[in-house]
Amino acid sequence: MKKRAVQMKKKTGRRTTSARSRRQDTSRLFKKIIFGVSCLVMTAGIFGTYHMMHSDMVMVYADEHLSELQYKIVEIKKGDSLWSIAKENMTPGFHDVNEYIEEVKICNQLSSDKLYAGSYLMVPYYEIIEE
Repeated sequence: MKKRAVQMKKKTGRRTTSARSRRQDTSRLFKKIIFGVSCLVMTAGIFGTYHMMHSDMVMVYADEHLSELQYKIVEIKKGDSLWSIAKENMTPGFHDVNEYIEEVKICNQLSSDKLYAGSYLMVPYYEIIEE
């Protein structure tokens, strides 16, 4: 009878396992899944923190308030881009540089990012009012 069980095992390719062994395998699989999910969450947290620290957001502190949206005129110099102008003139009140660039394009009715040296742009800004 043992020979027949061994022969059947060879034919089917299956191992006969005990309930305890199956529980251990399930437990190992569960631990691997938990470990993988934990690694993904930690990686997402690290990238999110890095992005927040290196984003173009400007902080406004509790004792500071923003004025109404105001505008000023800046002259475009050779080599200037909307990005460089935004980095120079963006104030708190705008979420990021891309939002600011879109606002500059709307204010100046620009359909492209092309700028010409010697021209002028109207750029928005918020003045910080300290209390």
